[in-house]
Amino acid sequence: MKKLLLSGLVLLSIFTITSCTEKDKNEIETTNVNEDLKDKLVVTVEGVFPKNDRLQLFYSNDSKFDEKQSLFEAVYGQTVLQEVVFVLPNNVKPQQLRLDLGENPNQTNITIKDIKVEYNGLSIEHEPEKFREYFEDTYFTVYNPTTREYDLRANDNNVFDPILMGSEKLKRSLNSLYNNSNKQTDK
Repeated sequence: MKKLLLSGLVLLSIFTITSCTEKDKNEIETTNVNEDLKDKLVVTVEGVFPKNDRLQLFYSNDSKFDEKQSLFEAVYGQTVLQEVVFVLPNNVKPQQLRLDLGENPNQTNITIKDIKVEYNGLSIEHEPEKFREYFEDTYFTVYNPTTREYDLRANDNNVFDPILMGSEKLKRSLNSLYNNSNKQTDK
């Protein structure tokens, strides 16, 4: 009986040590910065895009946006959640972001689950699906809270340009993200 109890305690100890080691290993992996992404701002859009399209992310240090400071990523028409990842050039720390939700006028609605903004392993803190505090609607986008979809529309001149504009909260959070990243590297 004592041998059985002792064997059980030994196995429990081994299991506990192994699980703690795995947990610590996983935490370290999630906090490490992929060297390819070091000093690069990464914006990840999670959403459902029913039709083929292209998203565009503009970045700027003021409220003026230029094609030269933008990135394009293709989305393939699917009714399942997909991630679209924008990686800005090295050491670019924009103060403002603008997300163009497509250029296909047949794309009448999309679902955005989340928009994550990360820099050097740190991310702008927000609760799931609260990204709308950081990216505001414009005339071309109408959010439906019941379906969690954005209705995309053209203006009166039939110009189709659905965009989400970075808010003042996003600007403050970007600055905080860069400052905290600097503090982290100074350690």
